Amino acid sequence: MAVNEAQADGQGEVSADGFLGGKLSILQPLQGARAGIDPVFLAASVAPREGERILDIGAGVGVASLCLAARLPQARIWGLEAHPWLADLFAQNIARNNFGGRMHSIAGDLFAPMTQLQARGLAPARFDHVLTNPPFRTPGDGSPPTGALRGMAHVNQSGLERWIGRCCAFLRSGGALSVIYPAGRIDELLAATAKRLGGVRLFFLWSGKSRPAVRVLCRGYLGSRAPMRVLPGMLLHEKDGAYSAQAQKVLLGGGVEMGE
Repeated sequence: MAVNEAQADGQGEVSADGFLGGKLSILQPLQGARAGIDPVFLAASVAPREGERILDIGAGVGVASLCLAARLPQARIWGLEAHPWLADLFAQNIARNNFGGRMHSIAGDLFAPMTQLQARGLAPARFDHVLTNPPFRTPGDGSPPTGALRGMAHVNQSGLERWIGRCCAFLRSGGALSVIYPAGRIDELLAATAKRLGGVRLFFLWSGKSRPAVRVLCRGYLGSRAPMRVLPGMLLHEKDGAYSAQAQKVLLGGGVEMGE
């Protein structure tokens, strides 16, 4: 449902969209960086223990964080978003879905001085779990996306290794990092995580039978020496293009069994 009102800061119109089968109502830009299924699957792959602190980096309007909060009532979640308007929409979405008190939207640059981020509550080595859906394109990688919001969502000016390194800086020793990334660029992801994470679990999302994987969910643990495991993965679509029963379970209920 489109909300036909310009935002107070002049950023443009938004739509109010349902996620998790309508359990969540989320405001997001009507044009530009709109959320698909990636943040839903990212949130579904996270299984923290009660009382853990969770940080969503590059949170956008908070789709992953909100899906996680809906599934895990005891979760305490912080979200960091560089674009002030998106961070404001995230804050509105927290209130809109009655998650105030256990969720926090923070506007800020991931690569700002750590002292600045710490002053906003994002201290290094503080979090038990970090999740992120990094921009996967680099400057000069094909035709640039049009619009500032799409550019921020899709183009990583700093490179994946630096992005992952800063994510890991917020993890306590033994804490988990969960990432969703294009499956065809898994070499970049593994290179970026190799020096920092162990016990890595890879869970591929296949577009259909006899078709390539489109995304990979990756979870690893800071400082672990455990070996990597490739898990069974999930088929997203049936032959007729409809979502598979497994995928629907995630999109409606918000959880996925990774088969570890």
